[in-house]
Amino acid sequence: MITCVFAHVQNPVVTLLKKDLFGPENLALMTAGLPEKKTEVLQPASVIFTGGIIRPMIDGKAEMVEAIGFAEGQKVVATGSLSLVIAEMDANFKDEYTIRY
Repeated sequence: MITCVFAHVQNPVVTLLKKDLFGPENLALMTAGLPEKKTEVLQPASVIFTGGIIRPMIDGKAEMVEAIGFAEGQKVVATGSLSLVIAEMDANFKDEYTIRY
């Protein structure tokens, strides 16, 4: 079981020094070395994994499958035989995915 707890605590020192710490001069110094343009975030590629032991654990089932297909590297599109997964990936991502053996 994973438990996450978040708490918001206001720091009185930061409150007192907020204008000094985050004034225009200090912000300019803190950001001077940063690139002007933000780095472009690349979308993960769609991919099929096959070979080895694959147990997708979907809906509480742990059966072994031959292949699993992911959309943009995160959402499961299909599991099962390699031919079934390829057919599903072709239907959704024709020529826009790779197969990893």
